[in-house]
Amino acid sequence: MLRNLITLTVLFRVLVALISVAWLGQATPGAEPAKLTQAEVERLVYQSWKEVKYERNGLTIEVPEHLTGHRFGTKDYHSWALAGELTGVAGESEIQVIVDAKVDPMRLDIAYQYKGKNKIYVTPGIVKFEKGEMIWVEAGVEQKSETFREDGVYETRPTGFVADEKNHYVKRILMPCKYLGH
Repeated sequence: MLRNLITLTVLFRVLVALISVAWLGQATPGAEPAKLTQAEVERLVYQSWKEVKYERNGLTIEVPEHLTGHRFGTKDYHSWALAGELTGVAGESEIQVIVDAKVDPMRLDIAYQYKGKNKIYVTPGIVKFEKGEMIWVEAGVEQKSETFREDGVYETRPTGFVADEKNHYVKRILMPCKYLGH
């Protein structure tokens, strides 16, 4: 009798485990994250964010007074030192934030044109979202900007999310915040 009870308990646990795996479907560890639509990505990007971590050439900065806040809008982009000073170039240029969720990795480009000039420049980047954070990677300081192209293909566009001594990317881990806030 005890042997039958143990066998039934084991079978019940196996059945519960199988049902759980079937019910969770693709929500198992290591599964691909759901693909975001263009509208979802724009809703996520177009707001204010603060850096919680900054990486460049293998160097990591996590000290708040050395990090920056960022506000992305369709027709504006501002950044500010978390210590409080505005560092954007508002008024000196026209800026457009270009988000493209149709490519992998998703792109996040900052296009700008200085007032009175004809040439449009772009700082190409890529973006992904994980656990409420936005991970934004752009080319390093060696050559940050390129001349604008309609197709969005740039030689300096990052191809991955590692900012080390080899690829010289700038990687920012961002959390949502209030504009000019912490």
